[in-house]
Amino acid sequence: MIDKIKMVLFVLILGTILSSALISVNMFTTPLIEKNQAVKLQRTVLSAFGYAYDEETLDELFNTNITVAGEGETLHYIAESGLVAFPYKGKGFQGEITGIIAMESDIQTISGLAILSQVETPGLGSRIGEEPFLNQFPGQQFSPQLNFTSAGKADKKNEIDGISGATLSSKAIINILNENFIGFKSIVEGK
Repeated sequence: MIDKIKMVLFVLILGTILSSALISVNMFTTPLIEKNQAVKLQRTVLSAFGYAYDEETLDELFNTNITVAGEGETLHYIAESGLVAFPYKGKGFQGEITGIIAMESDIQTISGLAILSQVETPGLGSRIGEEPFLNQFPGQQFSPQLNFTSAGKADKKNEIDGISGATLSSKAIINILNENFIGFKSIVEGK
C-alpha cells in the first residue's frame, strides 16, 4: 500500500514539474513565434511587390511603403506605388498553400506572386515556391482566368507553364489563384 502511495506521489510531483516546464517554455516561445510569423509575412508582402530588402531595413521598409487595409476577409496591402496585394490560400496537392499576390491597379494584371507557406513534396511540388516558377506570373492576366499549360507551352497572357514532375502542385496554385480572384475584385469594388 505504501509503495502505491509513493508511486502516485512520484507521478503527481513529476507531472507538476513537467507541466510547469512546458507552460514556461510556451510562455517564453509564443512571443518569439508570433514575431517570426510577422516578419515572414512582411518578407512575403515585400517580395510580392518586388521590393528588395535586407533584414536590418525590413521593418522600416514595410512600415514606410506598405499600408495594411481591411481586416479578416477584406485584408489587403497597398504599396506606395499604388499596387494592391491580397493574401490567398487554398488546398494544394499535399496541404494548404498560402501567399500574397500583388496586382496592378486594373486588378486584372499580376504584378508579383509570393508563397508564404506550403507543404508540397520536397524537390517536386515545393518548386512552386522557387523563382523560375514564380517569375512567370508578373504581367499575366486573369482574362477570364489563369490557365495551366504543360511546361514550355504557355504563350498567352493568361497561361502559366506547369512544372514537370509537379503537375498537381502547379495546377493547384493556379486553381487557388482563380478561386481567390473573385474575392480580390470584390474587395476593390467594395462589394
